[in-house]
Amino acid sequence: MGGRNTVLSAHVDYNATVPYAGTRYRGPGAFARLAELVPGDIVEVERDGVRYQYAVSWQRTLPEDASRWGEMWSANVSVDSLTMFTCTGEFDPRTATYSSRTVVRAERVEGNPRKIALAPDVVWTLGISGTTHPALLARAQSYPVRAIWAQHATTGRWLSYTPGAPAFTNTLLGHLHTGSAVLIASQ
Repeated sequence: MGGRNTVLSAHVDYNATVPYAGTRYRGPGAFARLAELVPGDIVEVERDGVRYQYAVSWQRTLPEDASRWGEMWSANVSVDSLTMFTCTGEFDPRTATYSSRTVVRAERVEGNPRKIALAPDVVWTLGISGTTHPALLARAQSYPVRAIWAQHATTGRWLSYTPGAPAFTNTLLGHLHTGSAVLIASQ
């Protein structure tokens, strides 16, 4: 089962005349703070009176001329996703361009993460996720989480999420369900 990928782009800063406003603007753009987002941060989007929540899964910085844009913008995602990008890096005043781009991927969130108790002197615990995003589940715990594991719903393969690890190693992203049984390892 796949999802859809909504792609949004906005300026990191702006210094030009805004024709429809009849004024010159100089200052931060809509995505001025995009690079500050980290896994687990919530991004809300409202459309037609409906509010959707997405949790950040990863952030990457790519050179302006990167060949991987098709991968970033692809609709080939496991769950409904939001991909946001803006300029970053060194600014070249001669060409008015930046040297790289910040790309942030967030995945649609359902449910609320459950707090799963950890007995004293125990490293592993079992519970039910309550959410579709492992970063939110990790953040909800009252103890530091080293890793989360859950079985894939159809293949039975064990998938994992490690806070702070690169997105490509976090195989649980896009595969966690609100009722998934999870195994959590504390640090």
